[in-house]
Amino acid sequence: MKRKKDKAITASNWKKVLKEIYDFAPNKWGESNKVSKYDDAHDLAQRLKISGQELGHAISFLEDQKLIKTNISNPKEYSAYWLITEKGFNIAREIQTERRNAVQQLTIIFLTYILALTATFRFIPESQHNNLFIWYFVFFLIGISIIAYMFKRSIR
Repeated sequence: MKRKKDKAITASNWKKVLKEIYDFAPNKWGESNKVSKYDDAHDLAQRLKISGQELGHAISFLEDQKLIKTNISNPKEYSAYWLITEKGFNIAREIQTERRNAVQQLTIIFLTYILALTATFRFIPESQHNNLFIWYFVFFLIGISIIAYMFKRSIR
C-alpha cells in the first residue's frame, strides 16, 4: 500500500474519514495509548491510504465541526473511539447520496454513449461498415476510457 507522502497535509480527507466512521459506527475506529490518530500505522489511515497526520487533521476538523465526538472508554490506559453525531450522520448521508447520484448519472451517460454510437453505426450504408468499424471501435474505447475516468473521480 503506497501512500502519497509528498502532497500537502490538509483536512481535505474529512469526507473519507466521516464516511468510514459512518459506515462502521459505532465503536469500530478510535485511538489508544498504543496507536494515535496521528500515527501512520493507524488502521484507518492505512485503510484510506492517507498518512497519520492527514488522519489526525481530518479527525480534528470533524470534531471541531461537531460531526464526530471522541468517547473515552478506558481513561486509565487511554482507549477511545469516535462516534458520529446527529449532524455528522446527516452530512454522511448527504455525501452518500451525492456519490450514488454521481454513479447513476455516469451510468446514464455511458448508456447514452453506447446508444448514440450504435445508432450512428446503424445509419451507415452496409458497404461502408468494414471501413468504419475500426474508427467506431476506437471512438468506443476512447469514450469508455473517459467515462471510466469520470466514474473513478466521482466516487472518491
